[in-house]
Amino acid sequence: MRLGEALVASGHITESQLEKALAAQLIYGGHLGTCLIELGYVDEETLGGLLSRVYDVSYARRELLDDIQRPVLAALSQESVEKHMTIPFNLVKRTLQVAMVNPGHVPSLDELYFVSGYRIEPWVSPEVRIFQAMERYYQVPRRTRYIALARSLDEKKPAERTAKRRKTLEAGMSVAAAGTAEPVVTLPPLVSIASDREGGEIAPRAARPAATHQPAAGQNGLEARLARAAEDLCRAEEAGLAVKIAMDFVAQDAARCVLFGVKGSEAFIKDVRGLVVDAVTAHRIRFAVTTEPLLTLLSGEQYYRGPATDPKHAPFFDSLKIEPPKEILLLPIHRHDRLAALLYADGGAQAAIRGETEGFLRVMRKLTLALDLVEVKQRVRSS
Repeated sequence: MRLGEALVASGHITESQLEKALAAQLIYGGHLGTCLIELGYVDEETLGGLLSRVYDVSYARRELLDDIQRPVLAALSQESVEKHMTIPFNLVKRTLQVAMVNPGHVPSLDELYFVSGYRIEPWVSPEVRIFQAMERYYQVPRRTRYIALARSLDEKKPAERTAKRRKTLEAGMSVAAAGTAEPVVTLPPLVSIASDREGGEIAPRAARPAATHQPAAGQNGLEARLARAAEDLCRAEEAGLAVKIAMDFVAQDAARCVLFGVKGSEAFIKDVRGLVVDAVTAHRIRFAVTTEPLLTLLSGEQYYRGPATDPKHAPFFDSLKIEPPKEILLLPIHRHDRLAALLYADGGAQAAIRGETEGFLRVMRKLTLALDLVEVKQRVRSS
């Protein structure tokens, strides 16, 4: 069961509130839980408990991330922490306990094992707390949205937070004696689940077994392609070229792809591959992202990849003058905490998309960074 469904089923929010939160997530990005807290529909503890139940892992409360030991932090690099949105907070023998936004993402858990050398025990924590800890311990800067939300949450019940922290310490948290070959921090038992500016520019259980495989040849090929795209994006001097580089990457694995720019809540075509769309048609194809039926397939997720066979999706494909494809990919792209673009891709009428979803996600993240870099270069030149 997904988080939104679990909250509705448990009576914490209504269907109407979920729809509003999903619309806010599409426009502003981030985790659905972040939007629910911002809208005032759930509090942090309720969200943590539901996340714990949905992912079937323990809830890493804010107090557990308050004073993490240096040897624990050293188990993961800044690059790994930022890539997988995770914070290591405890080390018990050969098991590294980590707080994550998405503890159900198996590839992340495998890679964390590979880079750390420890068995990984995933816990879940709200996105706002992960970002707060990433900045505190790894100097990964937060965006204004998450700074404001964390401050709001921390100002609500400071006395309660202090009391919880004291209780945690009094429960017997201790560091192994000096001279021990491996630092060990003992924490209380596992927590019970019962207890960006304008657009237009473009569950595993507690301990994962050790991964034993090396990256496959296909993965190595993806890394090489991403590296080449990254170098080209770094050299891009204007936004249109950056978009072209990213779409060239996507078009290698998708028969047809469209990059829709988004301004306000209206989407419009910015770049097309594999389709014949003249200027008049391109100008005509516009839709509201908050009401387009196809986008309901995202349903609070970072992306959607799969079939689109519901009759209500037909007008979208009719506008592009194509038959409903076998498989589609929908990927929202956010800049400065706001929806800036939407990637649509498919494998054609009868074929699936060839590329790995990870490749599409990563090249679009690189595109957003490249667009930021282009803006910085332009400001430097004009200053």
